[in-house]
Amino acid sequence: MTWNNQHAEFFRLNPPESVSVEVYDWASDINGNPTARYSMFWNNGERGEAYKGGLFRSPRREQVGYRDKTSSAALWRLSELFPRTRWSISPAGITGSRAGDHATFEAVRDYDAEPVPVIFRIMPGKQYESDGVTACFPTLPGTYDSGTFQIYAHIGQHGSASKAWYNRTRAATEAESASLRAELESAPYGYNLEPRARWSRDFDDMRRAALQRMNRAARASA
Repeated sequence: MTWNNQHAEFFRLNPPESVSVEVYDWASDINGNPTARYSMFWNNGERGEAYKGGLFRSPRREQVGYRDKTSSAALWRLSELFPRTRWSISPAGITGSRAGDHATFEAVRDYDAEPVPVIFRIMPGKQYESDGVTACFPTLPGTYDSGTFQIYAHIGQHGSASKAWYNRTRAATEAESASLRAELESAPYGYNLEPRARWSRDFDDMRRAALQRMNRAARASA
């Protein structure tokens, strides 16, 4: 993939909320399927020295949609550029058409469809048996302390924990975590869970980036 990666690490941890997409150079492949090229542009919404932006251009024509006059490949590519993100076309829809050889639209994050990494853990020892399984969300800040992350349990429900607590626990089996997982994936929570077997350093980076976004939003609204 070829894209302006000057701020690649920043956007890996802070995927944009929306991306401007241009679809152009319409044609057909040897099977008669419509094809086109596309360009995508995004930024972090800041100005001046804080501004960060990115650009991706498809290296060749790819198959595009028949009815919506745009490229489903572009939405798929965004999920590839920004792991764990999901995208849809904004309610404003698409401007332009295949007849005009050019179309544009805004791709927006589909947060409800995005997977949430989770690690199911149990505190060993008979004195903790009644606590049951705890779902750990390593990419979600627990408090304004960057060392904490969100947790959820049948008893007590949402809360926060630290790595020190996590390191005292053991992995829960699929059978042990099945009931809690079903609770989180059903209403009213409806999580799209991505169960993980172990903690990744990426989780800490993503959680700290999320906390920085929370702090910026809090300062902006103050």
